[in-house]
Amino acid sequence: MPLQRPLRKFVGDAMYDHHRGRPLPDSTDWAIHSPNVPVFRTDDGTTLERPWLLSFVTCAAPDARVVGQPRSSDLLKGRIRRVLEIARAYWSREPGARRLGLWSVRQ
Repeated sequence: MPLQRPLRKFVGDAMYDHHRGRPLPDSTDWAIHSPNVPVFRTDDGTTLERPWLLSFVTCAAPDARVVGQPRSSDLLKGRIRRVLEIARAYWSREPGARRLGLWSVRQ
């Protein structure tokens, strides 16, 4: 299936429309909360007997090569605050462990 076909579902989506219309390459603090995502393997690749249902918050890290310093650091601090706000709002109502992952930042 061509890549364009699945991406068509993002046409008319407020977040993607907003980013497409921006003149700057710094993206924004928009984030996606994905609850109850089935995870089938552990970190070392071992298959789980039953999938774990985990929730994820995804937010784009700024591209420091494009945005530059210190702007990318300021943007990243704002994104971290946003992710923590979302995690606190949703995960305070969900049982289980809390874990925050890495930010993939190009420098």
